[in-house]
Amino acid sequence: MIDRGRGQTMLDFAVAVGLFLLTVAFVVAFVPQVTAPYQEQAHPAVAQRVAGGVADNLLAGDAPSVLDEDCTVAFFAQSGAAGCPFDTTAPLTEQVGVGPRHRLNLSLQRNVSGDATLEVLCGNGGAVGPCGTDPLRVGPAPPADRSLTTTRRAVAVGGTDAVLEVTVW
Repeated sequence: MIDRGRGQTMLDFAVAVGLFLLTVAFVVAFVPQVTAPYQEQAHPAVAQRVAGGVADNLLAGDAPSVLDEDCTVAFFAQSGAAGCPFDTTAPLTEQVGVGPRHRLNLSLQRNVSGDATLEVLCGNGGAVGPCGTDPLRVGPAPPADRSLTTTRRAVAVGGTDAVLEVTVW
């Protein structure tokens, strides 16, 4: 025999819907906070990949971490150079192989003054050296109000030791 005196009441239904809505609200509020740290972890990988790609492929000379001086000056000046493996008519992010959502700043630096700071080198008429004209820096200036990731790589160019610095935000 079937007992028809027991069934879902309006109160049961209201409690179930309330619990469901609380669960959905919790998931919507909590999930973005859980995934946020993983979004920031992409920047160190991008910075290291760009530094390696620029030093080992785009500006590579005759030996590992030795940059071709002509291609280096052309890359940082963003002017085309015959025989160099990059297209300066394309955006910087496309030249180095990253997506357009990343912002980059690359510079070639060296301790010129003898103190503890690195100064940006310049492409003085095609020769890399202490600054005179044409600073070897490309990309927008890094913002002061954002989280930045910087990678440095030791290189040599034109017989001079230098540091390739890549900043990503």
